[in-house]
Amino acid sequence: TIYNAWKDLLHFFFVFFCVYFCLAVNSVMVFGQDMEEFATLDRGLISSFRAMFGDWDWPAMQTIGIGRIAAATWMWLFLVVIVVLLLNMLLAILLDSYSGVKSQTSAGATLNTQISEMLRRRRQSLNGERTRLSDVWKAYLEKLGDERQMLQSSELVTAEEIMQQVEGMTKSQAKRTLENALRKWEKSQEAPYTPETYMTQLKLCGVRLSLLRGKTKHLRTAFSQVADHHELSEKAVAQQETTNLVMSTVRENVKAMSKQVDEILREECSSFEDRQEVICHQ
Repeated sequence: TIYNAWKDLLHFFFVFFCVYFCLAVNSVMVFGQDMEEFATLDRGLISSFRAMFGDWDWPAMQTIGIGRIAAATWMWLFLVVIVVLLLNMLLAILLDSYSGVKSQTSAGATLNTQISEMLRRRRQSLNGERTRLSDVWKAYLEKLGDERQMLQSSELVTAEEIMQQVEGMTKSQAKRTLENALRKWEKSQEAPYTPETYMTQLKLCGVRLSLLRGKTKHLRTAFSQVADHHELSEKAVAQQETTNLVMSTVRENVKAMSKQVDEILREECSSFEDRQEVICHQ
């Protein structure tokens, strides 16, 4: 949490120390002539720090020579700026970073799973059935000789090659290590789902629906033209058969288009649901 928020914390503490130092200097100017706790700058800094946590002598502070109003003004200004604003800003920065870290690890293993995994690894290590990942790192580093070259290498590695390269590596651990590395690499290659991607998919869905609406409108126009030229009558059996044929054709086309619309909407809704889950996990 602190690592992810270190830039914001750096800016915050710069502003905090500047404001705190200015108020400490003001405390020396206001209380320094009447109170020993604020007589010098270093004492003023320490006394201001204690006041930040509620440790101040208000009866003595209000008896200073320049009056209670000046003492109350400094005290209210110090409490509002330092305690109410800046310390709450620090809390907000940490909570925001914590929420981001928690969302990233929401799909991670639970505490029970982690404990059982640690016990399993410890048991396998004691029985000689497991090789430490640091030993795997050292083995390949000795093989290639250059750490940067090893990290940038695109050579495919199999479980058998790992067993040959790393002494004591079992086949099950080699396969498990490769599978975990592959999943982590695939996750790192995934493009982040941004609002721009979401809008692009919505526009694509809108274009598809517009095409379907155009086809439907064209069929309706064709049907209206056919109905105008081929009015049904009890005597015009041939015309009635033609109209029935046109109507059946229209029904088939409308059914086919409705299936296409349904498939497209289902596909887009499924895609949106998947992306929404990804956003929630992030």
